[in-house]
Amino acid sequence: MAENVIAGNDFIRAFSEDASEPTFLTESRLAAWKLASELDLPFVDKTKIERWNFTKFDTFEGASTGISNEELAEKVTNLVDLDNQDANYYIQVDARPARLQLKKSCVTRALF
Repeated sequence: MAENVIAGNDFIRAFSEDASEPTFLTESRLAAWKLASELDLPFVDKTKIERWNFTKFDTFEGASTGISNEELAEKVTNLVDLDNQDANYYIQVDARPARLQLKKSCVTRALF
């Protein structure tokens, strides 16, 4: 069995909630954690892992969500017309959702 580490179901739920992730993604992460926690640590040949720390890690610190149009990078604003209400786009900043816009026709047909 793998060693207990800092992460766990509570950590995953809190991380997912902070990232405003959908429920299906949270459940997928929890299922993956359950499977991963049942695995033995891999046998590493020809690598000195005595100094590696498998129980302590830093958590991901991403950017805050709700970035204004002015704060988005110039490259993004050149690629996407953020004022166009008839467009679909999803923008992430540092792996966090920053802006999401879907056409009403797509939402009503449950395409997303």
